[in-house]
Amino acid sequence: MLKKFIILAILFVFPLTAFGGKKAPVFSVRDGNGRVYTLSQFRGRTLILFFFTFECPHCRRAMPYIEKLHKKGIPVLGIAFSTRYGELDSKIKRAGVTFPVAVGTKRIADAYGIKGVPTTFVISPGRIIVMRKTGERGAGEIYDKMMKSQKRSYY
Repeated sequence: MLKKFIILAILFVFPLTAFGGKKAPVFSVRDGNGRVYTLSQFRGRTLILFFFTFECPHCRRAMPYIEKLHKKGIPVLGIAFSTRYGELDSKIKRAGVTFPVAVGTKRIADAYGIKGVPTTFVISPGRIIVMRKTGERGAGEIYDKMMKSQKRSYY
């Protein structure tokens, strides 16, 4: 059922944006415990890639939308900037998020053209960027579209 939902979301709901339709840049980032996350780990699955800082009020307001997607079983990876590896776990606990979060680097920010946060990407199972949204409303739009496509998948 989830696979059908993801396919419908990608094919029928998400409009291509200026960044959309391009191959997602490969990346390698790590969390506070040293676990490495790469784009290839998510091959064959839709990925929500969420760039943010814990200190940003807009990012904190966007987090509940991203958290809900994660709890629905959609793979999410948070990329936190302005955070040191040793601080990451305590910031995650204070924010109350359960999706994985890695420390952002200049390399991944440049590769994805990050100019401000929060910025959220939807990456297809084929590693194509199908949506890029900036701001807390962008995260809300992605959540709404994913939920609408889930409702359609039951018909």
